[in-house]
Amino acid sequence: MSKFWITCLLLIPIISGCSEPTTTFTNEIESAWVDASTEWGDAQGSQLSYVDSGTSIHLDLGWYTNPSDNNTWTMGYIDEFTYENGTLTGTYSSFQNSDSDELFSITLTFSYASGTLTVVCNAGGVLGQKTLTLTSAT
Repeated sequence: MSKFWITCLLLIPIISGCSEPTTTFTNEIESAWVDASTEWGDAQGSQLSYVDSGTSIHLDLGWYTNPSDNNTWTMGYIDEFTYENGTLTGTYSSFQNSDSDELFSITLTFSYASGTLTVVCNAGGVLGQKTLTLTSAT
């Protein structure tokens, strides 16, 4: 009799239909660094832009892999994300591959103090891993 119940328990997920979890992005950031400035940068040309068009919010994040060479610009357009407790998790598309619809995963960790915004980037694709120390560019 116990084999019957074990089999039933194993079949419940199959019968009820398993579905992949869906991710819901909020695309909202409530933080002191957004209140302080929407444009951030550094002397090497790195930048972070918080863009609120009124109907959507996205971030542009970019830097030169070789600051002395203008042809080494790397940039991502982050328009699907969730922000919680100083960490942004989402996806981005690369401006290097503008013909591609490929999305890459990204996690950004923000810390803001005394007018300085530190961003730790951990991403797939062209953005990769990088830590930026930025100040207001506006």
